[in-house]
Amino acid sequence: MPPMRPPVFQPIGHPTAAQRKRESDQRRARDPANRQRRAIYNTVAWRKLRTEFLAVNPYCRACEADGSRPTLATVVDHIVPIEKGGAPFDTDNLQPLCASHHGRKTASHDGGFGHSATTAPQAKYTV
Repeated sequence: MPPMRPPVFQPIGHPTAAQRKRESDQRRARDPANRQRRAIYNTVAWRKLRTEFLAVNPYCRACEADGSRPTLATVVDHIVPIEKGGAPFDTDNLQPLCASHHGRKTASHDGGFGHSATTAPQAKYTV
């Protein structure tokens, strides 16, 4: 018999991962513009552009900027978000980022993950 894991204790009323995911999915479903914003990422044109862009720009721009170890980029980020008027297929509006830096940028600049968006004009990622 394999050893048992100790129980995980959380405060009363603390949502489980499944509850958090369900709430997130419900918020997305209530936002009618979300489907339109996300539709671009399922197009053949975007997938081709993303693949070509990462082939030409394989390293995270933010990792290069802060002088840390070069990290392979896994995300093509819109410098100016599409919903704020950024051009979706303009390579001048794209930058390669690793997942870590993309998450930080999304949370701090774009207002993602429940944070408020900054009011400063968008620029290339700077650390």
